Amino acid sequence: MPDRGVDRPPLADEVAQARRYATRMRQAITVGTRTIAKRTPGGRFDGRAYARSQAQRAHGWPVSTHPWQITRHVHAPIEAPHVALIIDTSGSMGALEYALGPLAWIISDGLRQIGGRCAIALFGSSAALLSDGRRPLRLVPGIRTGGGTAFAGDALVAATDQLDMTNPHRPRLCYIASDGGWYDTPAGVERIRSLAEHDVPTIHIAIGCAPLSVEADRIVVISDPADALDRIAADTVAALRAAGRRRSH
Repeated sequence: MPDRGVDRPPLADEVAQARRYATRMRQAITVGTRTIAKRTPGGRFDGRAYARSQAQRAHGWPVSTHPWQITRHVHAPIEAPHVALIIDTSGSMGALEYALGPLAWIISDGLRQIGGRCAIALFGSSAALLSDGRRPLRLVPGIRTGGGTAFAGDALVAATDQLDMTNPHRPRLCYIASDGGWYDTPAGVERIRSLAEHDVPTIHIAIGCAPLSVEADRIVVISDPADALDRIAADTVAALRAAGRRRSH
């Protein structure tokens, strides 16, 4: 992920990444297809079906095929996913500052394209809500680093407060992206445990090295901040597919 500045419109490859993420999620909620034959034009023309119908008419037989077909995708009735993304902006994240804005924009826009929401909160010198997920991020945000990690729990609460985290019919995920050096504040621990009671996992994406001790359902260590995109996309798609299997049975 190159350093191309922030507070700017998204570039073509970032738009493409968000679109690919949205496409993967749409595919995950498609449980099948249905082909419908039509007499009137519209859809895909089937030359063989047309020839067969003409032959049937010529012999005075009932026409059993039609030349035009449309394919409808059958979707499982799954509610769109809600994802909380909490980003560490403490001083130790300074070397990764260039990647934080693009990461936030791609995940947020990909979810928005399928009707989902991504609430984003930051913690460093304080806790701040970057986006509640209700409106698109117009620009790739400038996320500045500096400060400590004492407000991690407050940021986690701020992000998850914006989302529907208690609805079992909606895929829900909570991510904390950090270089590993943040503290489990009482508010954060209480919220993580509350989320777990509603089957919402809290995943710590540790950039560089595993943390010594954090409250989380799962810790994933990555070396490149761009790998966080793959991790979040894979988890969201897996949650949608699991929900689709439950609904289709």
